Amino acid sequence: MARRLEDILKSGFQLWRKNLNLTLPFFLNFVVSSTLFCSFFLTILNILHIPITTDITIIMESLSTTLKTAGSHLILEILFLFLFLIFILMITESFFIAGAVGMAKTVIETGRTSLSDMLHYGGEKILDLFIARFILSIFTFVLTIVFIGISVLITSLILHMVGVSILRFADSLLGIILLIVSLLFITLPFTIVISNIGPINALKASYKFSMDNKLPVVILFVFIEYLGKFSIYFVMLVTAIVFSAGVVALPSFIDIPNMTSYSLSQFLTNLLIMIIITILIFILISGILNIFLFMPLSTLWWSLLYVDRTKTDLWKNDKVY
Repeated sequence: MARRLEDILKSGFQLWRKNLNLTLPFFLNFVVSSTLFCSFFLTILNILHIPITTDITIIMESLSTTLKTAGSHLILEILFLFLFLIFILMITESFFIAGAVGMAKTVIETGRTSLSDMLHYGGEKILDLFIARFILSIFTFVLTIVFIGISVLITSLILHMVGVSILRFADSLLGIILLIVSLLFITLPFTIVISNIGPINALKASYKFSMDNKLPVVILFVFIEYLGKFSIYFVMLVTAIVFSAGVVALPSFIDIPNMTSYSLSQFLTNLLIMIIITILIFILISGILNIFLFMPLSTLWWSLLYVDRTKTDLWKNDKVY
């Protein structure tokens, strides 16, 4: 008999609490992705001959000079580097996603996991997961291009005002279609790692699983999405209150009516620094919550749902280790 979603959520939370090392794949993926992005950014700066400086004037002058003298080969070189970056990111993400699901699988089976499980499943399933994700990405890209192309074609054949309405409707409809596609294949990593099947069969199995379990898949997806959004809004509210308190406190330390032009400029600079620091704190706290809480928890929840609904002989009883 299938377990209730409440039991799955409770068991997933308790298993996560006893296996905090489940955050390792997501943290390492963040570190690797950030390093790749920084390397790509520095490479682009080097190609465009833009110096690393905080002076916006120098940056804009260097960029303008490079674009005036550059040929089409420069654009192609940047495009190639961008596509290469996406390719490398997909490979590294496939490794860490497979490793994370493998760790979740081990936790469900034994109650404990380690870094060696991530390395084992990541290395074993990286190619299968990469191929499956690549096929799904191509399908989504083609679907988006075709949908946009049809919308633009229809718009060009009818009146402007009606055309704008069609484009807005098409944009909303495309968002819904892409959401449905993501829901249909949301268990793709779990079919590959837990069921140990190839990429093509994994796509079919993921689709079949979502179709056979429409209600629990939608409920779990909505729960995870809104739990994450609620936490982000909460962090946003806290940082906004702290920032507002800082802004309210500033005038008590500064005699604004008697400020000189220099002190006013310094005041505005400090205010800008406060804004930047507040944004950075918000991003930092949100990132920590996402990497150390929601990603490992959601991986466990999806793994438990998949194991339970496919009758996989891993979660043998209701015991929480």
